Amino acid sequence: MIEVKNISKKFNNNVVLNGIDLNINKGDVVAIIGPSGTGKSTFLRCLNRLEKPESGSISIGDLSVDLARSDKKSLVELRKKTSMVFQGFNLFSKKTALENVMEGLIIVKKMDKKKTQVSVLFMLFSILFCVCLIAANVLETKQIAFGPVSLTGGLIVFPVSYIINDLVCEVWGYQKARLLIWTGFAMNFFFVALGAICDVIPAAPYWTNDAGFHAIFGLAPRIAAASFVAFIIGSFANAYVMSVMKIRDGGKHFSARAILSTIAGESCDSLIFFPLALGGVVPASELPWLMLWQVILKTAYEIVVLPLTIRVVKYVKKHEGEDVYDNNISYNVFKIFSLG
Repeated sequence: MIEVKNISKKFNNNVVLNGIDLNINKGDVVAIIGPSGTGKSTFLRCLNRLEKPESGSISIGDLSVDLARSDKKSLVELRKKTSMVFQGFNLFSKKTALENVMEGLIIVKKMDKKKTQVSVLFMLFSILFCVCLIAANVLETKQIAFGPVSLTGGLIVFPVSYIINDLVCEVWGYQKARLLIWTGFAMNFFFVALGAICDVIPAAPYWTNDAGFHAIFGLAPRIAAASFVAFIIGSFANAYVMSVMKIRDGGKHFSARAILSTIAGESCDSLIFFPLALGGVVPASELPWLMLWQVILKTAYEIVVLPLTIRVVKYVKKHEGEDVYDNNISYNVFKIFSLG
């Protein structure tokens, strides 16, 4: 509830407001109307002390402020509970629109400037991460062969997601990597769910590719279920190893932790994914070799592109001014929005 009492305001000898009271209950929508010049804007400006009234008070919940005699601390608390959209915008002319929006968070909420900003590079890597996961889910439905070695098509793109995971964990830390992993999981689940729904809807009479569509999306739910479990465990294993090794080594030996974290993550992923997704589809004698070759080749993929990964990591660290060490954080995988 908002309670306003005895607001009075005058300019020189011109009394604009004279003992105004107002009560607003929770859920109420209140409009103050009247001819121009009758004090509507002045009244609102008095409520958040942009104008100092001769008398009056405002109570919002358990906060009560004497508007005529309030100190700076009381005003800060008041403005944490109120906001105002100005007719004339009242923006800082030398600041960007984003900087204007951030100003209240920095000055009033005392938030660290970095925490008020959204990293464009983090957003772009997040988008690429989700695209890789969705593409891998479809490509996993095809078995491919390089000579005597049988593999799944997901090998083409899935390792890129681990490289992005490494990069995000190295630059922004485990907490941002955790958010990235769950975002990828949610987008992947959404894609597979839509594909499954579309697959069960009867095809149009003239549609001749229903069998091909079903071959991908009919099998996809099983693959997706296995993929979801394997992805979560493998990705968090990868991020955890990256984070712990960085702290242990004081930020040195990036190449070693990138490779070892990939081996840990890909091993968990393969040991879970292949039996769940392809058991009964691929001969049992082929599964162990399939898992082994997946780990070997995905790790080799990481090693081959490692020089590029190192360059990208260095550039992102310099551009973002970030190099996070995960000291005193929770590695609980379910604390999704705990970003420190």
